[in-house]
Amino acid sequence: VAVGLGETLMHSVDGVSWTGVEPPEYVGFSAVATDGARFVAVGDGATILSSDDGLVWDDRSPSGGEIISDVTHGDHGFVAVGYSGRILHSIDGVTWEDRVSGTTDGFSLVAWTGQRYVAVTWYGTVVTSLDGVFWQVEPQIIPSFSRASDLVQRGELTVLGGRFRRTWLSSDGGRSWTLGNLGDPFAYPSYVNARLVGTEIVATVGGRVEVSTDGLNWTPHHTLTGQWVEGLTVARDDADQEWLVVVGRHAQIQRIPLTGTCPVIPDPNLVFIDGFEGGDTSAWQ
Repeated sequence: VAVGLGETLMHSVDGVSWTGVEPPEYVGFSAVATDGARFVAVGDGATILSSDDGLVWDDRSPSGGEIISDVTHGDHGFVAVGYSGRILHSIDGVTWEDRVSGTTDGFSLVAWTGQRYVAVTWYGTVVTSLDGVFWQVEPQIIPSFSRASDLVQRGELTVLGGRFRRTWLSSDGGRSWTLGNLGDPFAYPSYVNARLVGTEIVATVGGRVEVSTDGLNWTPHHTLTGQWVEGLTVARDDADQEWLVVVGRHAQIQRIPLTGTCPVIPDPNLVFIDGFEGGDTSAWQ
């Protein structure tokens, strides 16, 4: 299941053929999460939808009209976060309850680290919870952090990526943080997006793919076509080849083959620039 702005809700059983799904609420979606049996999508106007198959969706929206910006699933159920410090918790993705976050700042990200839920606001305030019900504001505010974009867990290490090419590291499940810059922090106002591939953290930032095992030392592996990366994922095709798929603005999609756990230089034919810039989309299968 994939979601996006402009009432975009898509479903695929194989990641190749996608079908648009008509949601019960016409809103812009911001995030989707699953527990393996149920999908939960969130977005504008405090919208929360749930589906057991990705095709038929039910409205589970609570009262209140604030935008819900992110949702995650962990050991103690689903957690959704939004503007004005709102946090909601659900065991099953169907029944939701508001929880006290301890802040009125809007949240940009929530994730499960394997130890606790961690939510980060637009201004760097961090709140954590062991069960998704009771939350505490951590004393450390992440400075110069206007928007958290991704969180990756590697063993006991938590890596948080955000704007200005910055990364922050935590060894206690997200309660305290130290700076772990990815390159020059102010050379380009790019967001850090990252995924765990095997034992390595693979990140896109400033038009590059970089790899690290400790979140401090980063090795450039490839220069991307285009600077504005919006997201990435790791997937395996029918031939058992693993790929890093990078999505950017203006409908740029780049697919990079992974050898072991490190990206290698891709075939340039695997880069497609279509959509807003025009072009032939027949290359897609």
